[in-house]
Amino acid sequence: MWVQGGIEDKDFDNVECIYYMNKGISEIENVSEDEAKKMIEQYGILLWEKE
Repeated sequence: MWVQGGIEDKDFDNVECIYYMNKGISEIENVSEDEAKKMIEQYGILLWEKE
């Protein structure tokens, strides 16, 4: 599952990674979750990943 915007503190334990995106975000709203993940990895900058 991916989330645009912020998450609640109680949900942070389920976060696997955090990306920053400065382009392409509007295109993600109209595609499947699998396609959105590919676009996030392509356009985004990985900021944090769970070990």
